[in-house]
Amino acid sequence: MNIKTYIPVVAAALFLLAPLASTGAGRAVDPVKSDSVLAEVYARSIELYKKYRGVESLRRETTKEYDPATNALRSTSEIVLRRKEYFYAKPEIEVLSYKKDGVEMKPSQLRTWKSLPAYPVFDEKGRERYEVKISGTKRIRGTACYRVEVTPRKETSRHFRGEIYIAVGSLETVCIKGTMAKLDFPLRDIWMEIYTTLLGEVPVAESGTVRVRVNIPVFFPDTIIETSFTVTENRLIR
Repeated sequence: MNIKTYIPVVAAALFLLAPLASTGAGRAVDPVKSDSVLAEVYARSIELYKKYRGVESLRRETTKEYDPATNALRSTSEIVLRRKEYFYAKPEIEVLSYKKDGVEMKPSQLRTWKSLPAYPVFDEKGRERYEVKISGTKRIRGTACYRVEVTPRKETSRHFRGEIYIAVGSLETVCIKGTMAKLDFPLRDIWMEIYTTLLGEVPVAESGTVRVRVNIPVFFPDTIIETSFTVTENRLIR
């Protein structure tokens, strides 16, 4: 049995498992400036949520499974797949190729878990669902960014908790890191780091890493699953 856990991509669900690469000390942001920046981010994002339904992508993934007790590597899989990520509905996933420990497998042998996306942070209901504040600035891959702290107002498996990094000049989403407010069975832990790129006017996923811990007694023993992905194609879904 092979379980792949898919977490909503920032660009599709939140709109836009290592520490973020960054340099330079952060600095405080004036409260008036913070309010102005966030108002602009909300205004832009709400319009884009109305204009598009999601993002379709072609991506390559490397998934490694580890024993949580010893950190020993159990298996390595290489996957190519096409995903349609919707803002408010479950994704559509087509596995194009699947190789496990160097052996070609049938794409149908890879089981995927299609969960509802996280509630977006910057859509019309974002302020109702999240407390959002700019806590400072930080450089992410050389880009000066506002560090936006996101705290869910409810603890559910569809509420995100973490940080979104937004470019100081363009207010474009650059990166997200965090987890979910509540973990449903069989998840015991989850951490994600996603980098984005701009497709037209919309930030979409470019690369990232998602690390989860899953435990299904008897069927799937306690396992850490780390998936790193790179997106090779993106298309906006209207």
